[in-house]
Amino acid sequence: MSHETIRQLIVEAEVVGHRKMEKKGRVFFIEADGLYVKRQRSRMKGKEEKIVTIHQGWEKNGKRVSLVNRRYYVHQTNEPIWEAVESFLVKEYGYDPLEDWVVINGDGAPWITACREYFGDRGYFQLDRFHVAREIRQLFRGHARYRVIRKKLASWDEEGVLRELTSAIGTLEHEEKEKQLEALVRRIEEIPGCLRDYRVWLKEKGIDTTNMRAMGSAEGTMHVFAKRSKNGRSWRD
Repeated sequence: MSHETIRQLIVEAEVVGHRKMEKKGRVFFIEADGLYVKRQRSRMKGKEEKIVTIHQGWEKNGKRVSLVNRRYYVHQTNEPIWEAVESFLVKEYGYDPLEDWVVINGDGAPWITACREYFGDRGYFQLDRFHVAREIRQLFRGHARYRVIRKKLASWDEEGVLRELTSAIGTLEHEEKEKQLEALVRRIEEIPGCLRDYRVWLKEKGIDTTNMRAMGSAEGTMHVFAKRSKNGRSWRD
């Protein structure tokens, strides 16, 4: 059978929708991030793709840990991002906006933090700890306060992190770093609870948090998508 015959058979084949996920529990975990992709034949040189990973927890397979009920959503419509994500949750998982809970992890991009207003009391937003730790490392590596700040972040002590960051303003000796530090402090202050442990919030709702882990798979997801879409490539929509 020739390659062309195989291609024609694939083109003519009926597309069958994939199966819906069997909902497991009342908590949905969402990792959101943006990926800049170059464009061909467009007035824009590139465009940020809004990519969301959704899962329902973690399970151990020997020494490895995998995500339960993992699915990806890439935003390609004109409707608001979180309205589209919620529709995806309803369609793919049978999500109930009155009964289920959502935990969102991401950086401080406005389109991501808009989830707080959309989901309201049913959602909890965390700043991605990988991004926060990386920014702190860039600002404070070699600084006398670096070790203390890292310990506060690792222990989910948001107030302690803010206290250390605020008291360090004026000690970095580089104007650009000072501006970056002030912006980081503002970002944390504007999102109360963003560096605390989401599991405490879930426990207050009566949710069993056994086997729940710290979030942070977004960076790995972006690494995979970047390898497939970057490396000198540019794309048509």
